[in-house]
Amino acid sequence: MKRYLRVAGACCVAGAVLFSAGCGGAESGGVGESTPSPTPAVQVDEGQQTIDITVQRSLVAGDTETTDDQIVQAAKDKGMTAVVNPDGSVTYTMTRAQQKQMLDETKVNVQDSIAGFVNDPENSFTAVEVNDEMSQFTVKVDAARYSPLETLYGVVFYVSGGLYQQFAGVDSDAVDVTVEYVDDATGEVLDSGSLRELLDAQAQQEQQPA
Repeated sequence: MKRYLRVAGACCVAGAVLFSAGCGGAESGGVGESTPSPTPAVQVDEGQQTIDITVQRSLVAGDTETTDDQIVQAAKDKGMTAVVNPDGSVTYTMTRAQQKQMLDETKVNVQDSIAGFVNDPENSFTAVEVNDEMSQFTVKVDAARYSPLETLYGVVFYVSGGLYQQFAGVDSDAVDVTVEYVDDATGEVLDSGSLRELLDAQAQQEQQPA
């Protein structure tokens, strides 16, 4: 159990970093300066048919060791541009085709992760249901085998769902992912959590004096 949780956590962080560069093919422009003023999650340049998408940095690179230069280079390597803004968000410029490819690939990757969780004998998952917006995950479990520690798997769903929503154009303040752990026999909710709760807890921890 502990071994798999460590692996899942590492894969989650790696997946978040790779997601920012998860598609390719378009010509890239230069990386310019961003302004600190608030911007919509998605802006479309009608002349060039490119889309500016602003996402939370914590979803793109959850680990503190990932540098701004690495985020910018990862996007450049795949034909996009990225700018790390003064408020800590990251703005990507991509084509509509790249945006669609990223959204499609995210759903495929999530389904692959779900299959891995359900087939793993180390946890109690029997099925995982997710809505089209990737804002709600329902994890069905064998209650006799369920452990509250399994809620740690939810980080994978939080990051995947949060990134999907942001790249789909949902404003960062409106992004949230709820995960419920449900007894597959009775329908009773055993545990629940959300991306918003996780981000709030991280923010409070960062504000605490060292």
